[in-house]
Amino acid sequence: MRKKKGFLQIDFAFALLIFFILFFLTYTFYNSYLENLSEDMKSKVFTADSQDICNMLISTPGYPGNWENDISSLVFIGMKNISANYSLDSLKIAEFTSENYINITDKLYLEDEFVNIKIIGLETNTSYLNFGGELSSYSFSLYSCYSNYNSEPVKVMVQIWN
Repeated sequence: MRKKKGFLQIDFAFALLIFFILFFLTYTFYNSYLENLSEDMKSKVFTADSQDICNMLISTPGYPGNWENDISSLVFIGMKNISANYSLDSLKIAEFTSENYINITDKLYLEDEFVNIKIIGLETNTSYLNFGGELSSYSFSLYSCYSNYNSEPVKVMVQIWN
């Protein structure tokens, strides 16, 4: 009888050890998968927001269309020149750069996110606008679109992060 009881204790200990190992492995893989999934979803949301903002800036004059004359009337921001297709308005860019960061992010409907908007001339490599936080060299939320400014093709880059 004594031998049998010893074998049962060893079998139970071995089964318990296997259970804990499997539980630990399942927990570890499940947690790492959920973290990656969460980060991936956040990255996709930021990229979509960056794309929306970039397209809004170059394709609409904003509302009202002459918001650069009275920033307090601004509902949403756009930089398109009303009188020229595919061109950005220099007065709107100047007003944009002189405006408070918090007011601009409110008009972009960003709550807890940070934004950087940059406009760079493609031929002269001139920086026409660098607004917001520091633009990192690699980010999943970076989106670029293209337009014209003062008869020069420009690249508009928008990056959002939190």
